[in-house]
Amino acid sequence: MSDATKLRNKEVLDLARNFLDAVQKREDWHPFAQLGARQKKSPPNIPAFQSFKVLMTQHPGKGLDDDQMRTVLIEITLGGNERLKLQRVPAKLLAVREIGWEKCDRCEGEGSTEEEEVCGKCRGTGKVEIQPPRIPEKGTDTYEYDNEHAVWGICPTSFKWREGERKLVKL
Repeated sequence: MSDATKLRNKEVLDLARNFLDAVQKREDWHPFAQLGARQKKSPPNIPAFQSFKVLMTQHPGKGLDDDQMRTVLIEITLGGNERLKLQRVPAKLLAVREIGWEKCDRCEGEGSTEEEEVCGKCRGTGKVEIQPPRIPEKGTDTYEYDNEHAVWGICPTSFKWREGERKLVKL
């Protein structure tokens, strides 16, 4: 495994850990979500859980680019009440790399033009927001730029149960 792959996997696993930690503690999970979900108000579709383990990341399959998307395998602990015994259950989430901006074409990313001290189009940031954010796609004109500036985020609607054994937790 290359150093770049190890670094990517570590970044994705840390992101998933931070996302699940925020969801569990009912804190703001938006900074760890994919760009398109950061402004949404609806909560992630994850059942309430007592604890979690982030296990590993793997290729998402289905022809998806594993440099831009990763499946994160997790184990969550559910239950702990009179109706449902405490149990560890295998699940998964999807991590996605997206870019939500491009360089302003009026000021060429400088934030100002010869006519304007502060560029009117980008308000001096040098960046113009893209709606919806896009995933870098090999073979497109913007791939190199997109790939260089994309950021990872967890898709809050991607939670799925995995095939595997549910284990009762022994206290």
